[in-house]
Amino acid sequence: HGLFIEDQIDHSDASISLELEHVRVVANGFGDVDQDGVRVNEGGLGGIRMTIRQSDFVGNGADGLELDEKGDGDVAIRVVGASFRDNGPKDPTDLDDGLDVDEDGDGSITGRIFNTAFKNNLDQGLDLNENAAGDLRVSIVNVRASGNGQEGIDLEEDDDVNGGGDLVAELVDVTINDNGFADPTDGLKIEEDGVG
Repeated sequence: HGLFIEDQIDHSDASISLELEHVRVVANGFGDVDQDGVRVNEGGLGGIRMTIRQSDFVGNGADGLELDEKGDGDVAIRVVGASFRDNGPKDPTDLDDGLDVDEDGDGSITGRIFNTAFKNNLDQGLDLNENAAGDLRVSIVNVRASGNGQEGIDLEEDDDVNGGGDLVAELVDVTINDNGFADPTDGLKIEEDGVG
């Protein structure tokens, strides 16, 4: 990884707060498979709060940025003026995303993503997955998702673990085109599988 923060080994009650501003995360993760540009793992009762401003995640082996929250905490992410490009080629059998957020415990994902581009990532451009109890609520404004291997934007509630929760998405001035070269699929997927 370019940057790796690990809080799933002891499942402590601590939360993780991370801000990246004017940061370039380029060409990391070509050692072992599933190594990302930036990876944050959080378990236990704590959550993840992430703010990204004017930063680039380019050409990393797995995800450009992955947040993996497996406890009861929430994930809150704010992205302004970022780009996620050409990430995810390391493992041809399991290509990766530009920005990937997974929340698997009793917590929610809330996101605000503005003035950001997801281009030419080998799997999804933007991939948000909320499983078990909790909601997925995201506002996406002035965003372009183009040339990604699967969906340009993929928003899923209860895809892997049922538990119930709402999925609320606001998209304004969003362009999604020319996605699905690796696996023909939707440009935009918004999927609610459980109660909610």
